[in-house]
Order: sequence, then structure tokens, then C-alpha cells
Amino acid sequence: MKRLGIKIKVNISFDIDDSAKDHKIPILSIQPIVHNAVIHGILPSQKDGEIEVVIRENTETIDITIIDNGVGISEANIKMYLTLTLGKGVVLVFPM
Repeated sequence: MKRLGIKIKVNISFDIDDSAKDHKIPILSIQPIVHNAVIHGILPSQKDGEIEVVIRENTETIDITIIDNGVGISEANIKMYLTLTLGKGVVLVFPM
């Protein structure tokens, strides 16, 4: 990926439960978050990036976790962004 004269590599890996593969998840529900991880997280770090997309099936939900090694964003900013763009029904969980 090259932007503003910066060349970096971004490796994206997927870890998907076999049981979650039975469900359809619209690809455009994940793509914008991965895109933002690259643009706002990895590019500012000016280092090669790693993104992992983890999809797990729980009793009543499909959990999608996107992990990157970028510069990070505060929990307050993420909550504000999700509320403004997706509404109040979105649950955000930060891993310990």
C-alpha cells in the first residue's frame, strides 16, 4: 500500500469458527472497519501492519473482532463514532 509517499505492507488474516461459516455476514459490514484500521491506525504508524479478523458464533450473536497493530483510538472516540454512524444498538467490547 502506498499513500503520501509511504510504502507499507499490510497483512490481513482471518480466524473464523467453523460454526460461524454457516451464517451470512454482509462483506460491506466488515470492510469499512478494516479500511479505517489501515487508514487511521496503520498508515500513521508508518510501519508494516497486521490486521486480524476474528469471527465467532455465540448463543445468540455472531461476534466480529478486528485487531490491528496501528496507533490506536480511544474507547470514547470509538463509542461516539459507532453511535453516530450505526445507532444505539451496537455493542462494543474491548479485550482485556
